[in-house]
Amino acid sequence: MLNFKSRLASGLAAAALAVGLASAQGIPGLGQPQPSAPASVQVQVLNSPSKGFQIGYPTGWQVITGSNEVDYGFMSPDQTAFCVVVSATVPEIAGATDEQLRAAMSVPQGEEFWTNVFFSQFQNVKYLHAGANTGHPGGWPLQTVIASADVDENGTPLNYTFAGILTLKGGMMYRTMCYTPSAGFEQAKAQFFAVFESFKITK
Repeated sequence: MLNFKSRLASGLAAAALAVGLASAQGIPGLGQPQPSAPASVQVQVLNSPSKGFQIGYPTGWQVITGSNEVDYGFMSPDQTAFCVVVSATVPEIAGATDEQLRAAMSVPQGEEFWTNVFFSQFQNVKYLHAGANTGHPGGWPLQTVIASADVDENGTPLNYTFAGILTLKGGMMYRTMCYTPSAGFEQAKAQFFAVFESFKITK
């Protein structure tokens, strides 16, 4: 598990730089809304003034301080569910206005978008959802995804289910990806969605 977490975190920075306007121009996708978190899930909110966002983690989860583009990692008490929070400057979108980025993030960018920015590193990827959330509580539209994929754990492929959000604003990319072995996804997804709903850009 530690090897996978390290590889995942280190791969996020390279994937972030691959996000450009060329990959955010209306690629067809699935538009169904992502489920909301039940009110029973409580989160503790972290603020990152230097990166200009805030995000919460479920009460009782461990916070792992990140480095470089990886801002935070969150781990469930039983160490079976994880979230990785990433923010990075994306030079390819430096010339885009916030109005253009809002419009792009309001349209589902689809499976190809998510393959380009995250899932190309995994095998047997199966998309369950790829959409856009224009009514997010944070007030800015997000791309949303749920997908399963095989992860190489010391030579053994293990099937994980990933749920994530990604958005672009002010020349920045913000992405949170949560994951767990697929057998435990239904149990973990309420906590994942609570993390997503707590996200807010603050600048």
